[in-house]
Amino acid sequence: FDAVVVLSHMDVRDELVTLLLSKFRKLCGENMVVQFVTGHTHIRSFAELDSHSSSIEAGRFLDTVGFVSFEPKQGSFAHNFIPANEMFLAQSLDMSVDEYHTHDGKELSDYIARTFEHTGAGQILGCASKRFNEMDLL
Repeated sequence: FDAVVVLSHMDVRDELVTLLLSKFRKLCGENMVVQFVTGHTHIRSFAELDSHSSSIEAGRFLDTVGFVSFEPKQGSFAHNFIPANEMFLAQSLDMSVDEYHTHDGKELSDYIARTFEHTGAGQILGCASKRFNEMDLL
């Protein structure tokens, strides 16, 4: 194999990332490309861990599409954080916003809207705060 890709629910610089990387290094050698796709702290972050490994975390609430690429066996990494809106997604595909919309996409959006309306998903039943403190009393 040419590379190891690890999907994990950890911080981009979590000590478990470091531990896993050290185990991969023992098993696969120092020049094996290892890419961690992390996501525990819900921030935009990228870290080069060594010359042949990196870790990326792409944000929260689908506000960002994280993109990472690498050259197997060379260890050169490139990453980008693309805001998850039509303009930036279309630009990343070398398209205009008008070209971005497809017939199938419009049908799916209409179906989602009809389902949303039919199920009453727009009705607010309650609102939880965005912050949670595990030490607070319930």
